[in-house]
Amino acid sequence: MQLINTILAANIRRLRESQHLGLTGACKISGLTRRQWCDLEAARGNPTLRILSVVAYSLNVEVIDLLKSAP
Repeated sequence: MQLINTILAANIRRLRESQHLGLTGACKISGLTRRQWCDLEAARGNPTLRILSVVAYSLNVEVIDLLKSAP
């Protein structure tokens, strides 16, 4: 489970940064708190499918894109 959390965290951060989106902006778009977003990017916790859906929508990607390993 730790590996998938690490992949998820790296993808969320990479996608957010690739869109030049700061933490504050990501939180405003998603409705998540700064703590929730930081926990996701730090691979802490076990996000629900609803949270993953919100994050994916906020980053204009599909949920599966959050879970894919880097090539």
